Amino acid sequence: MKFYRPICIGLICLFSFYFAVTLFFNMPDNYLKIKAAKQNSYFNLFLFQRWGFFAPPPTFNDRLIYSYKSAFDSSVLALEVLKDIYQQKSKKAPFNTKEDILDYVLSNSIISLSEQVLEFYDYKRFALKTGRATKDTSIAGIIKNEMENTWEYMTLIKYGKLVAKERNILSSKDSIGFIIGRVYLPQFADRNKPRPKQEDMQIIFSSKFTALK
Repeated sequence: MKFYRPICIGLICLFSFYFAVTLFFNMPDNYLKIKAAKQNSYFNLFLFQRWGFFAPPPTFNDRLIYSYKSAFDSSVLALEVLKDIYQQKSKKAPFNTKEDILDYVLSNSIISLSEQVLEFYDYKRFALKTGRATKDTSIAGIIKNEMENTWEYMTLIKYGKLVAKERNILSSKDSIGFIIGRVYLPQFADRNKPRPKQEDMQIIFSSKFTALK
């Protein structure tokens, strides 16, 4: 009996460590998890698990579309960037640390900025309904001015400039803007209905154009 006791204690310690590590690497993205990105890659390689099986299905997909405008002929080049990031993240798994961090930063920026915009609209509608404000047709312009000072806005602009540099757009375009949109997904009961088209995208926020360089 005494012989088995150290073995039992060792197994308990081993499984406790295993479950602690599993819990840590399956937590939502956070600072500590990103700092341990290298260890996360090894964990996904040897001990990968998917804990999202019982999570509710998403109701929409985000879209991040950059617009690069030329001052010479007013031509605009539009690029949607999230789809490419998701594809690269899936293709390079489990060695996709760079794409994982990029997805985390952009997704957080998009979600946070979208929530601020929607909260601003909700407040405006409430103020109009209660008579605390008069109708203002420049509400979209006010929101753009408010959002320009946020870190989320600056993060998305900086990434758009990085994309322009990587794709050699700097020489032909002078300014940059972006659109955050949502394409709503059909629920399970509507699975046989036609999928939403790109033109069915709901625009959540449209930025001003700013200097690219």
